[in-house]
Amino acid sequence: MPSVRKLSPEEIAERNAPKVSQRQKIAHEYDGMLDGFTPSDWGEIELSEEDNRLTIRNRLQAAAKRRGLSLSFHRSSGNVLHFVVEEGQPEEPASPIASDTPPKKRGRKPRVAA
Repeated sequence: MPSVRKLSPEEIAERNAPKVSQRQKIAHEYDGMLDGFTPSDWGEIELSEEDNRLTIRNRLQAAAKRRGLSLSFHRSSGNVLHFVVEEGQPEEPASPIASDTPPKKRGRKPRVAA
């Protein structure tokens, strides 16, 4: 005989919550790392052996950009990254290329009359 039970409100909320991709989880984690940072603050990141410096820098830069900030990294050695938080540049909306000249036609060159 099968067993039946009523789900709790927490279980229902968990089942109805939108699925979060691995990429979104990582982005949210890095956004949280920058909580409390404002322009002119300095930060330090201690890397583990398996961390890739470039990956960590890129993810932090992306998190800062989402917050309207920018990070300036300073030279460091070992397992430590140092950065300064700066005001970010406001993102410009993507716009189609505007040009006064029409695009060039491709094809063969015209013959020159001799």
